[in-house]
Parts: sequence; C-alpha cells; structure tokens
Amino acid sequence: MKRRALAGLACGIALFILVIANHDMKAVASAFGDAGWTLSGVLLWRVLSICTSGAAWYCLFRREARPSYPFLVFGRWISEAINHLLPVVQVGGDVVRARLAYLWGRRHARPISGPAVAAIQVIDITCALTAQVTLVSIGFLQLWQRGSLSLALSLFGVALTIVPLLLLLMVQRRAVLRGATNLLVKLGLQRFLQSIAAAGDSLADQFRDLYRRPGRLAATFAWHIAGGLLRVGETWSALWIFGHPVSLADAMLIDVMAGAVRSLAFFIPGALGAQESGILLICSVVGVDPSVALALALAKRARDIILGLPGLASWPLAERALLPKPAQPAIK
Repeated sequence: MKRRALAGLACGIALFILVIANHDMKAVASAFGDAGWTLSGVLLWRVLSICTSGAAWYCLFRREARPSYPFLVFGRWISEAINHLLPVVQVGGDVVRARLAYLWGRRHARPISGPAVAAIQVIDITCALTAQVTLVSIGFLQLWQRGSLSLALSLFGVALTIVPLLLLLMVQRRAVLRGATNLLVKLGLQRFLQSIAAAGDSLADQFRDLYRRPGRLAATFAWHIAGGLLRVGETWSALWIFGHPVSLADAMLIDVMAGAVRSLAFFIPGALGAQESGILLICSVVGVDPSVALALALAKRARDIILGLPGLASWPLAERALLPKPAQPAIK
C-alpha cells in the first residue's frame, strides 16, 4: 500500500473513531434494535442504483461491441466494491470495470479497442460527475433557502464541486491529451493502450466520436440522475425505518451533500470518517437526532460492506473467466 493511501487511511480511521467516541452508542444501538431486519430492505435501493449505473454505461457502447447489460451491472457492482472497500482513491474500481469490459469483448468475439474502452470510461465518469454537480447544486440551493448558508457560500460550494468536472473535460481536449498521457498512465488506463505515444490522438478521436452522439450522452446522464434519486430513496426509507421520517426534499439534501463530502474526501479510502461526519453535519441542519444520524451513517457503511465483500470476491473470478485460456501443447 502506498504511503499516501496509508496516510489517508490513518486519517479516516482517526476521524471515524472521533465520531464514534463523541456520540451515544447506546442510543445508536437502540435505533438499530428498533429497526430490526426491516433495515435490510434498504439494500434494494442500492441494488437498483447499481442497475441504473450499469444502464448509463451500457448507453455509451456501440451495438456491435456492447457487452451484455447484466455483465455491465456486474462490472459496476465490482467497481463500487473496490472503490468503497479498497485504498484506491475512488478510481481503481473504474479502471477494473473498464478492463473487464475490454476482456469481455475479446472473449465473446466483440473486440473493442483499448482507446475506445478508455474513452467510454472517461465519458461515463464525466456524465456521472455532471449528474452529481446538478444534484449538489440543488442541495446548496436548499441550504441557501433554509438560511443555513449565505448566497455567496452556496455559490462557492457549487463552484467547488464543478472544478473536478471542468478538469476532466479539459483533459479530453486533443491539445491537452497529447501532453497528458502520463495522467492516463497514473490512472491505470495504459493497459488498454497499444502505444502511449499515440494515445493522445487515439483518445481524442474516440472522445470526438462519443460527443457526436448527444442522444447517448443524454441517456447516460439521465440514468446517472436516476441513480442519484434512488440513493435519495435509500436515505428516506432508512430514516423512516429508524423512526425519524423526513421529507423527500430533506432526504435529498442529506444524501447529495454527503455524496459531495465523499467526493471531496477522495484521498481517504472509502471516505471513512468523512462520510459519517458529512451525514451528521447535514442531518443536524434538517433536525435529525444525532444518534439517528449516526445510525444512518453506520447503516450506509454496513451496506457498503455487505454488498462490497461479495463483489471483491467476484473480481478475481471474473478476471479468471475472461482471460484467454492458455494454448494447449500439441500431442505428438
């Protein structure tokens, strides 16, 4: 594990312990006890969210080289498991799912070029970030309307969330790509590129081709918005089960702002501690009891583990199944 990942993990563990130490864990345990097994039904919201993310990814492939929809949902599941549970700075899972799609194409005689896979991956992330910026902007608008933030601070928050999206869009320009292939190497996408020297122009061509298909981009964006709204449903139903029902507007505020905190804390594996702190902070704005807020945060963390561990276990099995079989020696 790299030093930066270790440092981020140490910060996350310290923050998580600090959050736990400053709250009444008996009250949190009581909230879980009252919820019982009913809380397990909340997992369905995340499963549906993964399915919508798979649909968003599906829209970007050309029909002749498109993996099956169930496989892309499977790849999204593995990707989220890696990003939530491993110290990969929340991008390692995206690299893995791109690799799985590439291998699937080779395995099923639907080959797709490395630059095409890389470009589809970047565009999918771009659409997901655009959807997140849209929802987070609505969240900041809600905070301003409540009087929790001034207009200036709300606009600054929106601008802060737009910065990663602008940087990602900038990297997709041909002139930038020619001098920025090292960034793709750091992201792990070089495994799909036959020649790093020619990667800039190849990727630029793929980006141009995708951006000439606005219908596909709009569909991908719409599916990511749907996924974000499903995650709002998860928060709403969990708080209802915990005996502290909130409006859908409040549930949306909690979820999208916690997601923004998670994105900003990308250097902490799984946003450990940061995600919990963000949920507690936003829940205090909408009047949710701190013990219920922490129960919600821990329920989301438990969800990541329950869905993530089988996903991690499936990853090497998928790689093994998709890799070309070694040629058998001829029998003399």
